Amino acid sequence: MSRQNYTFLDRLVHENRSVYGMALALFILSGFADWHFDEAGTYIWVRNQSFSDIILYTNFKIANNQLFNSLYFRTLQALGLSSKLFYRLVSFCSFFAFLHFTSGIFRLIGIKRLAYYFILLVPFFIFFSRGRGYGLAIALHSGSLFYLLRFMYSRGVKDGYFFILYGIGSVLSIFSFLFVFGAMWILYSIKILKRRISFHFMVQTMIVGLLFFYVYIMGHKINDDPLIFASLTLFKNGTFSSILSDFSFITLFERKPYYNIIRVIIAISLIFSIIRLLLI
Repeated sequence: MSRQNYTFLDRLVHENRSVYGMALALFILSGFADWHFDEAGTYIWVRNQSFSDIILYTNFKIANNQLFNSLYFRTLQALGLSSKLFYRLVSFCSFFAFLHFTSGIFRLIGIKRLAYYFILLVPFFIFFSRGRGYGLAIALHSGSLFYLLRFMYSRGVKDGYFFILYGIGSVLSIFSFLFVFGAMWILYSIKILKRRISFHFMVQTMIVGLLFFYVYIMGHKINDDPLIFASLTLFKNGTFSSILSDFSFITLFERKPYYNIIRVIIAISLIFSIIRLLLI
């Protein structure tokens, strides 16, 4: 493949070696990090639940029941698998899906400085190594955004359906993604209604309506979760402080020798990305 024929993703992988550093750090975390509290909680709580019980939040009706992740855990339990790596495999693979879709988004909106990718990735990097629904939700959301942008440019029917498919997937991974997907759906609807209401749009509206109804009903069950809490301030134990602590990785790693290796890998990857930004 010649340099001129490289796609954005090709360039991201071949010209920015930080991809390999990030993937290695995630693999180490996925395979060797201790169980996180929420991971262990999900493993225990879904153990005696049927698939229908999980979907309908019959017994496991707390916020920790992230639908796709809970169903995945229950499937692995039914197969008799117990390795932590298997339970984190979906999140680990979601990193590469996120890489694929965000590289496509960068290409569509004309961003050519590849190092921006890694700087934007840092705040939620850890989610791709946990057996939780966040990594999958982020990856599917990036796919939804990618196809929404493609639809805005091409107005292709297939792009519209993929936008909805990935958006629904992100919401069923983490219910709070409903707010973001809802905003994107409004933009999509406005674009459609500027022309005319088509059969495809009516089908899509029905599908999205069913999603909203399901989340609304299940959300009422989750609202009784005594573990849900929120800070009343922005800075102290709030949004701003959370972003800073995530970016610094101070609160994310236990004191174990191999975590120092991960810190070094991440630091080198970020420094390399910043240097490339300065040199381009």
